[in-house]
Amino acid sequence: MIKIADFLSPQQWQSLLQEVHDHTLPMLEMAQPPALTRRAYLDAVSCKNMPVTTALLTHPLLHHLMQYIAGYPGQAVIALQCIHSDAPTTDASDPQTMWHTDTFHSTAKAWLLLHDLAADQGPFAYIPGTHKLTLERQTWEQSQSVMASRHSVPMHAKGSWRASEQELSAMGYAQTFTAALPANTLIVADTGGFHRRTPCVRPTARVEIYLSLRRTPFFAGLFPSLLSLPWIKKTWARKYTQLSHSMHRHGFKVWTPAPDFGLLASEKQLIERNLR
Repeated sequence: MIKIADFLSPQQWQSLLQEVHDHTLPMLEMAQPPALTRRAYLDAVSCKNMPVTTALLTHPLLHHLMQYIAGYPGQAVIALQCIHSDAPTTDASDPQTMWHTDTFHSTAKAWLLLHDLAADQGPFAYIPGTHKLTLERQTWEQSQSVMASRHSVPMHAKGSWRASEQELSAMGYAQTFTAALPANTLIVADTGGFHRRTPCVRPTARVEIYLSLRRTPFFAGLFPSLLSLPWIKKTWARKYTQLSHSMHRHGFKVWTPAPDFGLLASEKQLIERNLR
């Protein structure tokens, strides 16, 4: 995991906040009660009037870090992301607040914080060293491979394995990093390691630039990534948003069209605290 404070220069940072604050991008939503994730995917066309945001799409250091952490080349998905977390209830639990791995191989995700993030605002948390395959981890994974398909947690059954505090302790993991950090901090992590969204004790929200690089580990070095193809890379965000709208109309409602374009008033308020 890599953490970089003051990732953008002060001038770039202020321009980025203003662009994100002012532009009304099409948003998609995914509900995982009691949490709601809102995203606007970003490409050259959707960011044509947002020069600093456009520069992030090809930022050399940002994308080199993503490829280094993932362990293979490729173009990362990038989005403006807002996460709203309500206080947990007795009948629903945010599945992202359980310690988990995204998949069995290295993947890279990154978060550029657009406002100061407190410990009670659901920050990203990571257990350093869990990206390595130790003997204890290998033994645990072997046991999970035998029974995971029958697990009561659907995401665990599909391969994004969840682990309890007791299981993590038995694997020898102890230290935890929590990204309760100032605005303009970049975090890049291998989410093949154990991580989670910190549980909230009150309704809260966070706003960030989000990146994800996750390719098949079997062919990632042999073929170019889909998003890097010249006829796709400038317009993929619009195409993906259109596809999500079409899937929604046909009853597939993982990512659904948001009723409003751009940031909500409560999301803008978080950014306004850092605008000068």
